[in-house]
Amino acid sequence: MVVDEQGFPSAVRIDNTADPDLGAAALAILRGWQFSPAMRDGKPVAVTATFELVFGAVDGPKNQPARRTTL
Repeated sequence: MVVDEQGFPSAVRIDNTADPDLGAAALAILRGWQFSPAMRDGKPVAVTATFELVFGAVDGPKNQPARRTTL
């Protein structure tokens, strides 16, 4: 994805997901975020970023593994 000059996610895409429904949920979550924009020479700039969202307990019971979505 790209975090634009105003700090908003754009050009978001799913690279890998454990479940298509989780991918849709991850997109909805991420689109609601706003970041502090990256700065270069005192001016905001767009930057690329990769996120891995984990649904479920990472250290949970072995019969309930975490499901991952990479954006």
